[in-house]
Amino acid sequence: MSKMIVMDMDGTLLRSDDTCSKEVEEYLNKLKEEGNIIVLATGRCFEEVMASVDNAFFANYIISHTGSVIYDISKEKFIFESKIPVD
Repeated sequence: MSKMIVMDMDGTLLRSDDTCSKEVEEYLNKLKEEGNIIVLATGRCFEEVMASVDNAFFANYIISHTGSVIYDISKEKFIFESKIPVD
């Protein structure tokens, strides 16, 4: 049975130097390969997420900008964006 694993980045996935250990990345990639859906959820902007986790190869989706953006890593495209209109 596959599961969806959703995790915050700050204080959860990332170390104090804003990096993710290779062991954690490898473990999450193994879970993904087993059919689980790995989701990173954060208030950070999308570009910060990609830089902090080396393009997040081990995840399926990134929820960023405090939930206003969802990115599908395998399709390399944004699947949801909710922006405040600027007039």
